[in-house]
Amino acid sequence: MTMVLMIIFAFDPALHHHLEYMVPVAVLLFASNNKRSRLMLSILLDPIVNDLVQLEHGMRVLTIDRVILFKAHCLLATGDTLAAADLLGHLGHLSLYPCRICIVPATRVGQASRLGGCHGIFLGLDELHVLGQNVGKLIIKILCEESSGNLQTTGNIFSLDDDVWDNIGWDLNASLGTFSDSGVFDIRLLFPTSSNEALRGVDILGLVKHLLPAFVVPQIRRLDARDSLQALNRVFQIAGLCKISEHHLTQLDRDVHCWMDFFQNEVDAHALPVSVFTPTMHQLYHLAQAVHALGPPFAYSCRSRDDDCGVQTERYNSAA
Repeated sequence: MTMVLMIIFAFDPALHHHLEYMVPVAVLLFASNNKRSRLMLSILLDPIVNDLVQLEHGMRVLTIDRVILFKAHCLLATGDTLAAADLLGHLGHLSLYPCRICIVPATRVGQASRLGGCHGIFLGLDELHVLGQNVGKLIIKILCEESSGNLQTTGNIFSLDDDVWDNIGWDLNASLGTFSDSGVFDIRLLFPTSSNEALRGVDILGLVKHLLPAFVVPQIRRLDARDSLQALNRVFQIAGLCKISEHHLTQLDRDVHCWMDFFQNEVDAHALPVSVFTPTMHQLYHLAQAVHALGPPFAYSCRSRDDDCGVQTERYNSAA
């Protein structure tokens, strides 16, 4: 299912992702992961982009006593990596230049380039996909020593013995009863295992933000590895704030470099494969830049799309 939603930025950032504050534009019963479906999506987006281009020049509303002038600007678009590449005319994360934010040679012109607000981070770094479904999921695979394609993680620096994982599982189960009904968490706090393929992006965000620092980090033997995981945890925590200050951005940038430098040292020492440096992992370097340009990632998160997907799927499958 492919959804096109409009989010109104005049509302409080904490409310942007709520269904009642969004304007559903289209619900398409296909995924934009092949040439034909991408063409259909392009046909749908063409008139929307045309309208936005006209609205950038302004419109006049005549009332009884005055003329009111309005302008509307599309500040950003967001979505998963594949959808972002299609909209920008980018060849994708497997191309020669996999980062859609870095300035690189290009010849394809995307639809969004016609909009005045289009820039390098017009498609914001969505917390749900960049942090949740990509970086967060990669960390779980490394912790659980699960191989993924060319990524071989057996015996890595974050590896824990089975009895340690058993103790973490007991501690987690003993703790769940103290906050499962508190209403504080809107996620499923599950034990991090390689079988958690069905975890939603928000669940992975919660796992990295809440469970890893409490249960996993204290068990890591090497101090530098422990510090790097704590730095990544702070990146997730800061990126999830509704308001991010300059102090937060300084800390965010420092923590990203701490995390990436540690990984680089491990790769140089042949302790981890170079494939841990995925295009999405590289995008962490652009996170502070994206916040400067677009505001907190929580404000333009794809949580809204995931929530609405559930609602629309239920309606589509309903006999009524």
